[in-house]
Amino acid sequence: EIYPGEKLKIIDQALYDRAAADGFPKDFFRRTYFNQVTFYCLPDRADLTHSIFNDCDFTVCRLKGANFQESRLYGGNFHDCNIEDGSFCGATIANINFRDCRFANVSFSYAYMRKCNTIDCSMEEINFYNTVLNSSAYSRVSAKNIRRLYTANITAGGATEQEVKWQRQSIFRALAPESQALPLNHPKSKGAIAI
Repeated sequence: EIYPGEKLKIIDQALYDRAAADGFPKDFFRRTYFNQVTFYCLPDRADLTHSIFNDCDFTVCRLKGANFQESRLYGGNFHDCNIEDGSFCGATIANINFRDCRFANVSFSYAYMRKCNTIDCSMEEINFYNTVLNSSAYSRVSAKNIRRLYTANITAGGATEQEVKWQRQSIFRALAPESQALPLNHPKSKGAIAI
């Protein structure tokens, strides 16, 4: 039992491949434990809520309207994915690499992101309301209309105040360079370091 009072379905690569070939059954992705699966297709508006993704890769995937709300993603990669109109609200995302992806109208509100790297991605209309960004980095990112980044708790576990300040500045430079003239701390931003 990963979630109290509930057992999750367990899906490996063979079961995923069979479901992809036959058409995914209803609720296939919801409340499921995926172990070392490489995802190469998902139906539009896939409901992946309350699922766990252990060391999974999403490769050249179209994730239109995908809902990862309250899911847990541990290890793995999103490579060359088109992530549009999706939600990672309340998700735990740890040790994930996003590379060469396109994000459009995606919410990370209340998500906890730890040691996530976003490289060579385009990001437009992304909501970071009350997101925790712990030791996460953004490099060579094309960002436009990033929303509520000032409410994010940007930190680095075990880092000094100065290192956290640099981390925060780096993320703002990558995602919201136009906001450099604005205060980078916000009253609702728990534990944020003012710069």
